[in-house]
Amino acid sequence: MERNYYMVRAMTSSEQDFKIFFEKSVVAVGWSDVDFSKYTKDKTEELVSSVKETYYNSNNVFAPAVGKKLNEVRRFHNIQKDDFIIIPYYNAIRLAVAEDNILYDRSAYEYDLSNQRKVKYVRSGDSDKTIPRDVLSEALQRRLRVRGSTVSDLYEFKDEIEKLFSKDDYTWASGFEEKETELKNSFKNKLISKIKSGNTNLKTGGIGLEHLVRELL
Repeated sequence: MERNYYMVRAMTSSEQDFKIFFEKSVVAVGWSDVDFSKYTKDKTEELVSSVKETYYNSNNVFAPAVGKKLNEVRRFHNIQKDDFIIIPYYNAIRLAVAEDNILYDRSAYEYDLSNQRKVKYVRSGDSDKTIPRDVLSEALQRRLRVRGSTVSDLYEFKDEIEKLFSKDDYTWASGFEEKETELKNSFKNKLISKIKSGNTNLKTGGIGLEHLVRELL
């Protein structure tokens, strides 16, 4: 099964919210009057209908905003084991890998964070790995700042996120330099191969090679 990539925001991003996330090794969302854990994966649309009936059953609600929130319900409920999750944490982020368990925690009801999914937080030494946002690409930083967004699909950033999870010292700048070096090496190897095989349009008599070296330098 293909891995997915998400952002799950800790609601109000308060100390209490983060305490629930990190001490219980979960990510959590609201809509606590509806128990997500009672709905299996094939019942996601029934869950969405229940959330809509409980929270958005009014003529005064703004339909596009409701649609956005219901899509967040879908995303959270459809998170699969081993999906990669980014949690905005003040001016940084933390990383988590989803586990199977989706649960309902009544003790978090007063903070509207009862609907939870177990995760394994990525560690760095004795603490959860914390990455400053300013080492991320500008596009990913902008996505994480979108207001009102609690659960976002980050699949378009999969390559960058994979490196965040796999490399301790990864930054977007270092990743860009690494890619640039790979392209240069690839170009050099192809050029050398063509020169050795004579498969070029260089002038004969050594003049063409001299011109090429001059251009490269």
